[in-house]
Amino acid sequence: MSNATKFSSYEFSGLDELLAVADKLPVAETKSLAKFPRAAETWRNAGDYKAVFSGERLWQISGKTYTVVQHAALIKAVVSQLAEFGLDDNHGRVDTWNDDGRIWMTALSPQEFQPISGDTYRDGILFGNSYDGSTAVSAAYYAWRKVCQNGLHAWAKEMAARRIHVGSSSVRNWVRFAIHRIREQRPEFERLVQRAAQERLNEDVNTVLKRFEIGPKVADKLVAKLERTTDLTKYDLANALTSYATHELRTRPLAREKYEDIARRVMVAPTMPTIRPHNLRNA
Repeated sequence: MSNATKFSSYEFSGLDELLAVADKLPVAETKSLAKFPRAAETWRNAGDYKAVFSGERLWQISGKTYTVVQHAALIKAVVSQLAEFGLDDNHGRVDTWNDDGRIWMTALSPQEFQPISGDTYRDGILFGNSYDGSTAVSAAYYAWRKVCQNGLHAWAKEMAARRIHVGSSSVRNWVRFAIHRIREQRPEFERLVQRAAQERLNEDVNTVLKRFEIGPKVADKLVAKLERTTDLTKYDLANALTSYATHELRTRPLAREKYEDIARRVMVAPTMPTIRPHNLRNA
């Protein structure tokens, strides 16, 4: 676990270790604003709102019908449903930030596959939740790219229109639905990689980076990760972006999410002129 006050990380190997993480996370409570004397005296409609908090930490003021999904409830539902699908050997990491108010949980299969020859991935599911209202409960396809023979490289986000939200419905039933739906997305991901590895950027890489409002310092770091700066494919640039996000934004999850999303947008951009596949840089 990290010593950072805003960011923590828990790695797990197997579902028992993931289940143990649930007990380390705070429980969110709710209380009507009408129960707070000063709030009731100040606002006539205080009863229409409630506070979401853990101990002395206030997460948000929400409408009275807002449903809070506990981090632990989500993790336990994920463990239960992964076990039912026979995915007991999943491993991964739970990242938390904003003093554990928001979590990301990645559960990865140990099985490897290659969308294109020589480029190995492991895939799984990314789950998200928050107490502070910054994100709804969500699930997305996730894959990790193997680099430098021994490292793992975070790959991008959800496939288009695959983010799933849940309100007051059963967390367990929703997780089961999400796992079933997202496990079917590997072929879509493979096609995305295969297309991006053959589609060329039709303009200078620095022009592309400026369009995504990436500043010159970060742009220089991204260019340094590229094997060349001409005749680039969308896959080349997307890998540079996710490499930067993984290795240099490790404890800045919102920034990391931003650059992973830019990589996704690069990958799904309108089709560009096709070129012959070439050897891609793996590290």
